[in-house]
Amino acid sequence: MRKTFPLILSALFCILIAPANAQETTLEATPETAAHLQTHFQEMLEGWQDHLSEEKPDNSLTYDGDVIVEPIEDYYAVTFPSITLNSARNGRINFGIMSMNARPAEQPETYKTSIAMPKAIVGYNARDEEMLRITIGKQQAAGLWSVQHKSFLAFDSKYNDIRAEFFENNSTLTIPEMVLRYDLKANENQTLGGPFLFEILNLTGLFPEKEVKATLKKISIKAEGELADPAQREESSSFFSTDDLNASLTVEGFKTTNSQNENNILTTFDSASAGINFENALSGKTDALISLKLNGLKTKDALTGTEALIPEN
Repeated sequence: MRKTFPLILSALFCILIAPANAQETTLEATPETAAHLQTHFQEMLEGWQDHLSEEKPDNSLTYDGDVIVEPIEDYYAVTFPSITLNSARNGRINFGIMSMNARPAEQPETYKTSIAMPKAIVGYNARDEEMLRITIGKQQAAGLWSVQHKSFLAFDSKYNDIRAEFFENNSTLTIPEMVLRYDLKANENQTLGGPFLFEILNLTGLFPEKEVKATLKKISIKAEGELADPAQREESSSFFSTDDLNASLTVEGFKTTNSQNENNILTTFDSASAGINFENALSGKTDALISLKLNGLKTKDALTGTEALIPEN
């Protein structure tokens, strides 16, 4: 499971790298622009494929068919082929088909979009047995796509009723609500900068083999900084390069209990936070500051006492 999540996250970030306040135009969609967008997205997929094979020789990205772009009245219906992330050691993850409606925005080569992720993401182990299934009950996602920057400059999304099933150990994770938002602006130094927010609310994990239930009220990641422009990635040694970054991670209301008796609390803490601040990463002369804080940690041995094991810091 620990090896699977990085693959999922990296691929999803490739797909969702997202100003939503751009004004719409009423230009009629044309076959010429549809062909231009089809070439743009197809070449982008092929670029991800080439980059992954160079950076991770044991992994590969494959897709079933080509990108399809259809002009419909004043917008373009974009359908991506079913995308699969393959690992020579750990099997594969199939992300299904993603679709997007794109309307021309006021700025040239930008499109105001609505996006639909696949309702199911399925992972298979090296024996070709289903080991992972992620489903999304409801989703709302919109952003502004930039052809020049090969990414969303702004993204605003909310996903509800997410369920992840891990069949090899019969574990499940449920997330009633997940939010991803960001708003990036192009800078003169070939970076993109702006605020970023990622939140997970009321997560529950069930681990039957260990008879453990874990609950978490909130995970929040907030960041603001400068990211390498995706259009310049071929000149960078890192796919996700960043120059200046100020980020914080906050976790609230964590608790693990015996799944057979929820009154039997194993571990709990009120809140935990971490912060990171670094500058000039792309120049090779990085200044970094990291801070950590933990409030109200209690373990099974300390729960019968009058104070938490680590009440502060």
